[in-house]
Order: sequence, then structure tokens, then C-alpha cells
Amino acid sequence: MPSIPVLLNADTGTLSEYDSKRVLSEYAIPTTAEQIVDTESDAVTSAAAIGYPVVLKASGAALTHKTEMDLIALDLRSAPEVRAAYRRLTSSQEVEVDEVLVQQMVTGERELVVGMTRDPQFGLCVMLGLGGIFTEVLKDIVFRMAPLTRRDAMNMMDELRCSRLLEGVRGKPPIDRDALADILVAVGQMAMEHDVISEVDINPLKFVDGKPIAVDALVALNPTPRRHDRPPVPHEPFGEGFPPRSIGVVGVSREGGTSVPGYSGLQIFRLLRDVGFEGPVYPINPKAEEIDGVKAYPDVASIPEQLDLVIVTVPAPHVPGVLDSCRVAGARNVHICSSGFAETGTPEGRALQDRIAEIAARGRMRVIGPNCMGFHVPSAKMKMFDEMAEFDQGPVAFISQSGGHAQTYLLQAPEFGIGFSKIISYGNALTLGAEDFLEYLATDAETRVICAYIEGVGNARGFFEQVHTICPEKPVIILKGGLTEAGARAAASHTGSMAGERALWEALFKQTGAVSVQSLDEMAEATYCFLHLEPLHRLQAAVIGVGGGATVSNGDICAREGIVVPALCPATVRRLSEFIPVVNQGIANPLDIPGVVFNPNAIARTF
Repeated sequence: MPSIPVLLNADTGTLSEYDSKRVLSEYAIPTTAEQIVDTESDAVTSAAAIGYPVVLKASGAALTHKTEMDLIALDLRSAPEVRAAYRRLTSSQEVEVDEVLVQQMVTGERELVVGMTRDPQFGLCVMLGLGGIFTEVLKDIVFRMAPLTRRDAMNMMDELRCSRLLEGVRGKPPIDRDALADILVAVGQMAMEHDVISEVDINPLKFVDGKPIAVDALVALNPTPRRHDRPPVPHEPFGEGFPPRSIGVVGVSREGGTSVPGYSGLQIFRLLRDVGFEGPVYPINPKAEEIDGVKAYPDVASIPEQLDLVIVTVPAPHVPGVLDSCRVAGARNVHICSSGFAETGTPEGRALQDRIAEIAARGRMRVIGPNCMGFHVPSAKMKMFDEMAEFDQGPVAFISQSGGHAQTYLLQAPEFGIGFSKIISYGNALTLGAEDFLEYLATDAETRVICAYIEGVGNARGFFEQVHTICPEKPVIILKGGLTEAGARAAASHTGSMAGERALWEALFKQTGAVSVQSLDEMAEATYCFLHLEPLHRLQAAVIGVGGGATVSNGDICAREGIVVPALCPATVRRLSEFIPVVNQGIANPLDIPGVVFNPNAIARTF
């Protein structure tokens, strides 16, 4: 028999069930007792050796749907039955069958599926779900990105809607959760050690006396695995020259007119100047000697210092030339505000983005954008929008692919008492993506909470790893756009990104501890909680509301989320009664106390 390395170097797209299980066995995954035979007499001998009842299956790498092709014979209990089944399988008119798999018959009412796939965005992902014929019908499945920890594996079991089946039911013992965790971890490890494995499917995984055993399995091979994400544009790590101390603005007209939506170069130049940016701001216009009384320069190379940041606002067709001049001049960071690239969905827009990507790669440039609003940094007196009356500085950072969402959150968050350390709008993410900004914010002393609006990620694995690393130290709150079909279409047209699959993003949230929100309002509420509430040591809460119906509903919401709403102790009720009238109010948990809710002094006393 060929060795495991020889099997995995095969030209075939899939291994046979027998060979697939040999690979699984190398990673201590329990499989059925079985033998491959090519004669009727060998089939009878093997059946006797394995022990009746047995199963006969046609064997071959191309036979991946044997049940549908009627190439399986179940519950064979004698030599005559084995002989008859062998003759039927090998005389199939559908396919040529040269070998037959004689296999131990395993009975079990509980069936799971364990799988692995290499997602184009997130790379290697392990799946657990309800198995057998219910896998595709009920789609009760959960994912994790590999490598898995045992804690990840245990959490996967708890997240299944059918998790009660894993417990002891109707006289059946509970499944061996440790053994199942071993299998999940092993499948991830197997795929990590062999890039040629593109998919693994163990279905069904049955349980005998609570112990798992792989009854059927498939290992698919791909000698040239798909990339896990788009090829990154080489660039230096983000952080040098940020926050900037010198800025050049390319495309500053003398009149400020523009034929396209968005901020003009003159608007950005004046905004930086008027809010008091402390470093020099150089207007760049080859047709002007000065703008607003400030000396203008014909190009980036003419400026007498190496710039920390160049902001580009010229029309898209002129951006490649400007970017190349930034490369030659050694600009530390380039923010391309201009639109008209891959987000348009046109061949011309994509070609133009490919062109600036090639220029950026030659210089390992840090490019923010294109198609974005760039930076809002109160400590550096950099303002993103002139609608802001004043800076609301605070410990919250927000990275956003959408300039509109950046503006909305910037304007609305102060209503929640939220101030910002940094806001970064990065649009099409040519070289710098969410993972780069997360890496920077992880160690930023001004930032305690990180918020993000994400449509798609080019380096999804890097994004996952950054979030996984940051969450134990700083909360990460994510609004993921494009999880519905309509949202995905809008995301693609808006930023040129490919939106991710819902199941994998849900896995990311569960595995990293990042908080998923569904709107900017919910993001603000979650941010407020992280800024002001102490960590809960127990899932218990006192709930304050207004009105009987709302109070009952609040208690129901807590119950659905697993939060206990305990009765108040007599001493607490007595102290509350000292300043809260009981008429038309209720001092029970949940509390119906409108007189307190609308009285700030009473609220403070209540807490």
C-alpha cells in the first residue's frame, strides 16, 4: 500500500474513502474497521475477519456519492449476502467498479459531520455540524479558523442548535466531548501540515457508546491551492510619520471648484489650516505660485522636506503620476482621496487601481485609499469634516471603509459622550487595510476601545490574527457590511471589496471575542458600555425602565440573553423606598421607576 506522503502527492482530485481514512488514521481519528478486496472470495474472508454485520461499498477516487448511485449494500449478515452484494456492485452499469470496500457496520442514532475547507478569504476553516442527510437540509453548522484550540472545539459543540443531542438522551450516553475535540483539532492540524489537502469531509461521524467513529470520509487534494486572500501589495508597516507633522495637499485649486462629488484639495487645505494643524501644510499646484497667501509648489519633489503625509485630490487618471512622484520624493504616507478606481466596477477603474498598485509596490508605499476621507486625529489637530464644531477627543478609535459611516459616527457619537483618538477612513485599501491599522492601534496609548466598519478584507487571515491578539487587551467592536446578498452587492460597488460569508464572520466573532453590532447606533451603545461599565463577574443585572410593559419586555430580553434578573434583597428595597415613591412605580427587579429615570440626581443615588 502507498505511504501517506505518496497518497497526498497523487494526481487525483479526491482520495478514495479507504485512502482518505488512512490519512485520518495518521492523526489518530478513529475510523471503521475495513479492508479493500477485488474478488468475491476475498470479500467473504474479509467480512468474517471484521465480523458481521458488514457493509460493502464500491471503492474508487471518483466515487464520491455512492448512496445516490446505489453503490452501497448495508447490514450484510452472512456469506451469501456478501457474495450477492459483491456481484451487484461490480456489475454496475453506472460506473466500472474494480475494488470493493468491506467495512464494519456501525449503528448509531446520533450523526455529526466534521469538515475542513480553504476559504478564499479566511484560509483554513474547520466545520462541525449535524451530519448524515440533515447536513445540507438543516445547515446546523459552525466554523472556526485553524489552528483550533481545545477551547475552540468545545465552544463549537455548544453553539450547535442540536447541542442537546450531544448530551445523554433516551438512555444513550453523552458523547465523549474530549474525543470529539481531539478530532476537530486534528483535522485542522492535518490541513495545516499538508497544503495539498483542500477539503476534508467526515460524514457521518457516528457515536458508539458515546465514542466517535468516522463511518465515511473524503479527502480532496489540490496541488495548487487557492490563495487565501488577494496578493498583498508590499508596503512598510503603518506608523512611521503618523500622526503627521508635515502635510502636502496635491490638487489645491485657487478657486476650489470641483467637477466630482467630495472634498476638493482647497477645502482640505483650508480645513487643516483653520483648525490649527501645528505643522506646515504645503499646497501643491503646478499652475499657481501661491494659494491663500501660502507659497504653492509644482510637485511633491519640490517641497524642501520629506513629507509625513501627502493628500491626493486630483482626478483619478492623474493619480498614477502623482503617486510616482511621491515614491521618488520618499513621502512616508500617501492618502488618495480621489475616487474612480476599482469601486466603480468598470474595467477602466480596475485597470487604474492595478496601475497605482504596481507603483505603490515598487516603493513599498503606505497608501491610504483610494476613495476615502483619510484621517481625523484630534491630538494632531487634523479634522476630517468641517461640520464638526470642535474636537471631541477621547479614547475611541474608529476605522472605516466608508467615509459616510466615518462622518456619521463622528457626528453622532458625542451624543453618547464618546470622544475619538483616531478615525481612519481607508476606502479601497490599496496597500493598507484594516489589519494594518489594527496593528497600529493595538499599541496606541491614546486608544482604549477600537471600532470598525468592514465591508471586505484583502488579508482576512491577518485581520483575524490581529483581532484575536487585540481583544484580550482592548475591546474590538465590528459592524460588518455585506453579510446579506443585497449588502454584498452594495459593498462590492462601494469599495471594490468582496464581502465575506456570514458563517465565517460569525466564527470570527466567536473565536476572537470581537463584538458584532448591526448598526452605528448599536456600536455607540456598545462603546459606551465598554467605556463606563466594569466587567461583570456574574451574568446578573438590575434593570431600570419606564412603564409596566417595557419593564416586562426588558426582563424577557435579559432572560433570552442568559442574564439573570434576581430579586432585590430586603435591605436594597428598604433603601430605595426612602426616596422612591411606590405609587405608580415598582421597586422590584426589573424596576419600573420613571421618577428616577427622568431625575439625574435620583439616578445617581439609585446606583
